[in-house]
Amino acid sequence: MMCHRYDVNASLKDCDRLAGDWDERSCYSGVFMEHNMGASMQAFGVGMFGMHRHSMPAANVVLFKPNDLHYPCDATPARYRRECYEGAVRHLAYAPSELPRGVAFCKSLPEGESRSRCWDGVGLQVGGFFSDSASRQRACQSDVIRDVAACVEGAGVIQSLPARNRP
Repeated sequence: MMCHRYDVNASLKDCDRLAGDWDERSCYSGVFMEHNMGASMQAFGVGMFGMHRHSMPAANVVLFKPNDLHYPCDATPARYRRECYEGAVRHLAYAPSELPRGVAFCKSLPEGESRSRCWDGVGLQVGGFFSDSASRQRACQSDVIRDVAACVEGAGVIQSLPARNRP
């Protein structure tokens, strides 16, 4: 990202050159993490958050759009969106007290794979915050069953089938 002056698409193309799936996906996550740092810098002022002159976004690069909070996730090809949305939600829900921000973000997405992946990202955070399954389950509550399922999966909660559904 620094080499490309925070141009997400150019950076993602560099990640595509890596040999393995894990390497590519880790690189994509790093691109979006740096994007979040740059967006914070752009939205809140130059030089904040320990950023240095050599890592400044190019003048034509837009990192933050106040009227499109899904940016850049909704402006990148679908193959990168998992890492983009999980990175965004994990950045929003960085502490137990901030989980409602991550949940609100996921609820703002239309139902589908991106929303499920977002809830999975919330679950990853929940799994790091709470050690017992009951607390993780409570933190993953939602009115939409698919949201809960994705969250508890990300949190590592093993669900047992209700008695009537057991083989």
